[in-house]
Amino acid sequence: MSQLREVHDRFALAHRWSSLVWSHWDWIEWLSDPALRHWWIEVNDELAGWGCLRWHSGPEVELDAFGLRPEWTGHGCGGWALSLLTEAAWNLQGPQGSAELGERTRRVWLHTSSWDHPQALANYLARGFAPVEGGI
Repeated sequence: MSQLREVHDRFALAHRWSSLVWSHWDWIEWLSDPALRHWWIEVNDELAGWGCLRWHSGPEVELDAFGLRPEWTGHGCGGWALSLLTEAAWNLQGPQGSAELGERTRRVWLHTSSWDHPQALANYLARGFAPVEGGI
């Protein structure tokens, strides 16, 4: 968990994520959620970032968290990693015991904000996300 928090905090600080003030127990609760799947983003065997997908009934998948360590922004890996994570979202199966286990994902979505990286919206749009009222 400490490595995830270090990576999370490095990019969450720049984008003012509310999870920066989470307690140890908040992290334990979040990481134990069976609806979540986490991916490390590695470039040349170096940890560049992390992404997290959340399964919702429907079946729908939310890109719950995604970010790169600051030293990896601006090198083109964000778009590459976002493409892989979006592909994983479309292929994700629900957690054990979910009614939709084995069903194809019908929708992949995310929330963004004005605090997101300046290239985030362009990256989301380039990967097929479309704005909807109140978000993407």
